Amino acid sequence: MAVNLTAGAIWMLSTGEWQTMDLKPVLQVIDILAFQTQTPTEGGEENRRDRYRVLLSDGYFHRQGVISTNRSELVTSQQLQKGSIVKLTEFLCITIRERIIIKIIDLNVILGECDIIGDPKPFPLELSSNNQFIWKTISQIKDEKLGTFGNTDYITVNATIWCIKRDNFCYTTCPIMLGDRKCSKRVVNNGDGRWICKKCDQIVDECDYRYDLKLQINDHTGLTWLNAYEETGEEIMGVSAKDLYLLKHEEEDEDAFMEAVHGVLFSEYNFKLKVKEEFLGDEARVRSIVVKAEKIKYSSNTKNLLVGVSSVSNV
Repeated sequence: MAVNLTAGAIWMLSTGEWQTMDLKPVLQVIDILAFQTQTPTEGGEENRRDRYRVLLSDGYFHRQGVISTNRSELVTSQQLQKGSIVKLTEFLCITIRERIIIKIIDLNVILGECDIIGDPKPFPLELSSNNQFIWKTISQIKDEKLGTFGNTDYITVNATIWCIKRDNFCYTTCPIMLGDRKCSKRVVNNGDGRWICKKCDQIVDECDYRYDLKLQINDHTGLTWLNAYEETGEEIMGVSAKDLYLLKHEEEDEDAFMEAVHGVLFSEYNFKLKVKEEFLGDEARVRSIVVKAEKIKYSSNTKNLLVGVSSVSNV
């Protein structure tokens, strides 16, 4: 059976071009890796579920995907295996720690077994990182209803940090190594200066600290609140969450703490944001989460403005 993979599909998925078309790409699975997820039950126990990561190829480039749990039986029944040719009928492209992951909601297996086609290489990060975020203003987040109706939008905004909430700017986490990475789940004080991690079911003498910054930004169109977590929080503050926490609560040097905060206020940044609607009970709210933050370099910013002016002039 002759197989034609969708040429350029990984490029379109990686750069956001797929959003402008009705793309249902035909790709090859060149690797499958099992992993487990844990979700709490009403009884307080954790429910473990098998999930599967796949490496998808268009014959030229490859990128990682994750199969939804309702299609995991394709792997367990061996209908889907290394070499299989598939057609993605429903999917999303999400960004996790600056990496694009293809979330596969539904797919059809066209061919169960096939030799690996071509010599696919990892899609270059620099090609995707410059194209996946769309330039917007703050007012457009609300006016265009970004992040709503089940969509996740990735945008770039140039704005000034107007306010940072100084209370609860970080939280305590588990430092125990699980394989090649830390657990990083929340821990609670045991009452004796030590910390309990429910996931690891262990007590540790010291904990780690991770950012949970809440900051207000503004541009010429309005104001909005952002959330910045560990890596992006450190990009903004220029100091680790642990160092800032110790400065405020252990050393009790309020002047130095406020100096660190004031050093960030009224600075202009280029924010790359993930905008998504979340539900708390029956209440829905749109959250903007910082994926990356860089102080504005006026030379590159001027270039982007000139490109925008040029496009308007040609209309």
